[in-house]
Amino acid sequence: RDGSLLAAGGEPAQLWRSVNRGLAWQRRSRMPGLSAPALEVLADGSLLSVLRGTKQDGGSPLHQIRSRDLGSTW
Repeated sequence: RDGSLLAAGGEPAQLWRSVNRGLAWQRRSRMPGLSAPALEVLADGSLLSVLRGTKQDGGSPLHQIRSRDLGSTW
């Protein structure tokens, strides 16, 4: 809503934000134990992310998390 660009990725999952059309990026948050994030900005401005978790048995369950402060906290 404020014109920022957001990018999510990595292992562990991270959220990055740019306020200058992608010239510079600042990490907003890390999500330890999670990877492969998909990100959606919802109509109310909150962020919804679906990510893979890790398990010692080799499984990778999906997790859904939500942020109401542009990814500073989840």
